[in-house]
Amino acid sequence: MNVVVIVYEVPEGGQSMQRKPDLLWILVILFGLGVVTTGYAQSLWSNKTDAPVELAQQQPFKR
Repeated sequence: MNVVVIVYEVPEGGQSMQRKPDLLWILVILFGLGVVTTGYAQSLWSNKTDAPVELAQQQPFKR
């Protein structure tokens, strides 16, 4: 079991402008995970070629 400890120093004087790139990197990582997950799910979906395909004929609409 691995334990990761992240030490973050809080800047004095309210320097909150330096934290914006952190939020940007989090969004980039989340977007990348979404792209990878979507690609993996689509590859699983496209590999299901042995599933039966049902074609249903549509009946004409009658009043």
